[in-house]
Formats: sequence, C-alpha cells, structure tokens
Amino acid sequence: MDIVQLSYFITVVNCDFNLSEASNKIHLTQSALSQFISNYEKRENITLFLRKSNRLVGLTKSGEIIYKYALDIVKNYEEMTIKAIEAASVSKQVIKIGVPSLILMVYFSSMLPKFKEKYPTIEFKVVEAGSYQIRQLLIKGEIDIGIILGPTELKNDMFHQVLVHSSDVVAFIDQEHPLATENKIEWNSILDYDIATFNSDHSIYKLLNKKIKTLKETKQITYTANAWDYLINLTRGTNIITFLPELIYQFIPHQSIMYKKTVAPLAFDIYACMAKNRDELNKHNIYDDILTIF
Repeated sequence: MDIVQLSYFITVVNCDFNLSEASNKIHLTQSALSQFISNYEKRENITLFLRKSNRLVGLTKSGEIIYKYALDIVKNYEEMTIKAIEAASVSKQVIKIGVPSLILMVYFSSMLPKFKEKYPTIEFKVVEAGSYQIRQLLIKGEIDIGIILGPTELKNDMFHQVLVHSSDVVAFIDQEHPLATENKIEWNSILDYDIATFNSDHSIYKLLNKKIKTLKETKQITYTANAWDYLINLTRGTNIITFLPELIYQFIPHQSIMYKKTVAPLAFDIYACMAKNRDELNKHNIYDDILTIF
C-alpha cells in the first residue's frame, strides 16, 4: 500500500468498518474502496478484515499489525511534510524594497522579474510610497533597500547612498498655455497660475513648495495627488502648471501637452540607499544589481 492507500485503510477502521461512511470521507466510491481492499488481500495473500454476511466487522491479526504500522507511517509522513514546508519557509529570505510609484513604473517593472529569476530563493516585497515615507522606513529598518529622491537627508556614515539617475523637474503645460512660447520659464512667471504636483509624501512637493515660498510667501500649491497621469490631465485645456520629472514625458499620449524647463531648475535626483549594517550577502548583491541596472 502507498501512503494514500494506507490512509484509506485507516479511515475504514476508524469508521467502524462502515464502507459507506468511509467512502464519503475519502471521496471515493464504495465499490472502488471495496475493490481496493479485495485486490490488496488477493495480491498479498492475507486477510485484513473479519467478515460477517459480507460485511466488515473487525480486523484479523494481520490487519491489526498493518493498522498499527499504518498509523505510525501516516503520522510520520504528515510530520515530514510539515517540517519540509516549515524549512522551505524559513530558508526563503524576504527582501523589502521601498520605491516611489513613478520609479516603480519606469524601472522596476522590468527589474523585478530579472531579480526573481536570478534569486529564486528570495521573496521580493515592494513597498510603494513617497520618498519621505521610504526614508523613514529605511531609518527604522522596516525595509532593506530604499529608492529615494534627493536630497536624501541620510547620514553617510550610516547608509550607502548612490546617485543612480539625475534629471530635472519640469513644468508640464497645455500647448495653448500663455507660457507655451517661452524658451525657459522664469519662476516668477508661474505665480499667476494654479500649480499641481505630487502630494506632500513626495520630495518634489517639498522642493517645489520651498521654492514657491521664496518667491511669494502666500502662494500655495493648488492641486496634489499620487497619480502622475491625473496631474498631467489637469493641464489639458487649462492654465494649470504641473511640475513633475522630465522622464514622465515619454509616457504622455496627448500631443497637446508639452513641457518647459525652468531657469535654475529643481533637480530630480534618484538615490539607491541601504543601511551599512546590512551584512547579508544577498542584500548587497541585489543592491549592486540595482546600481548596475539603473
């Protein structure tokens, strides 16, 4: 008998030899269960059950021996399976990577499948959040690697931080916007228009808000959101100016939307960061892979 058949045999005994009840429990027809018992007895030339009027009423001496061993075998098999699953779970390392939504879309959609193929025993968990929140999670040790927009405000003696991308924050406007003919937009010229950008969890919001406050103390950012496509659509047919990273332009399907650089632009710098006390080899290898892919 294999392990499944042994479990069938145990079920028959535990059901007081009632084949109908046993077959219902193991989801097997009564005739198939009866045939299994008959075939085994004929093949091994032993009798497992005592019978009365063609009904099973008890175990023979041989049946009692097999039942005793069957209980141990099935129990050991179940314990073996549980231990193997637990061992597999323990051995599978989890690495958490904090990534802003924009960077997740641009870079990690192609990066993560490569990681999973290269590191099959590692489970990758992506925490999607703004740079400010990712920075806090990294400091608390709740994520292993953080992709953060500069300035990171992390201590160099505590964190690895490598610049992996550098570009500008630009002004997205409708092609009919009054500033559409400008070569570069002066910062003072944006004060007459509503301004949109990512919400306050993002570094761009803080950089832009700080810049605006130096120009006009009472000026406020009018619209904020997490979704860059919503922010872009705000500019269509309006005079709203949306400030976002220049790299977004490649994903904009509307030809009516254009972008303008500003004089003395805000920097859109991306840093890959990891605590220096992370001594696990896999984490260092993955961190190095991120630097290479960027």
